[in-house]
Amino acid sequence: MKSLADWLREIGLAHYGPVLAENDIDFDVASSLAEDDLRNLGLNLGDRRRLLQAITPLSEQPSASHTDAAGAADTASKLHLVHRRLRHARPQGSVSSWSP
Repeated sequence: MKSLADWLREIGLAHYGPVLAENDIDFDVASSLAEDDLRNLGLNLGDRRRLLQAITPLSEQPSASHTDAAGAADTASKLHLVHRRLRHARPQGSVSSWSP
């Protein structure tokens, strides 16, 4: 994954890299920035608009940590169902007192 500084360079706003870094802004935070945030950081109107337009596709994509967490939750849910089915299943030809 590319760095925020590289991304800013690609969109022609590399000179804001230090300001964003000083304020601990990374891709996760950048995707939720509003115009007022950018104004408070000292970006002029044109650059605020450019950055917000470039941020929009980022905010529409789930972050890697979000998709990883969703995948982990889905896996945990499936494992829970399997465990539950196994706990209630009875092997063929066994007595009803079987438990794993």
